[in-house]
Amino acid sequence: MKPPSTFPVVIKRGSSSVRIYRTDKLINATTYHQFKVSFYDATGKRCFRSFSVYEPQSRLRTREDKEIQLNHRVDMNLQLQQLESNLTQQIKRLA
Repeated sequence: MKPPSTFPVVIKRGSSSVRIYRTDKLINATTYHQFKVSFYDATGKRCFRSFSVYEPQSRLRTREDKEIQLNHRVDMNLQLQQLESNLTQQIKRLA
């Protein structure tokens, strides 16, 4: 797969997005292209994965995208559980 002409590339699915950057790496006086995928993990820390070819990003971005969406769902479930416990406590106080 031929890389696009402009970077960074932003891939969006639903409410999550993944960015792909292109950098040049100099090794033994030879310049190599390097592609980096950035995303946020479950703890909210920004992470990078690097590749020498552009093609694997299509597989990785879907996996990372799914991970981002799953983390979003987990956060929403935790917020719902906190709301339920707060409501339960308020009902007990009123009774």
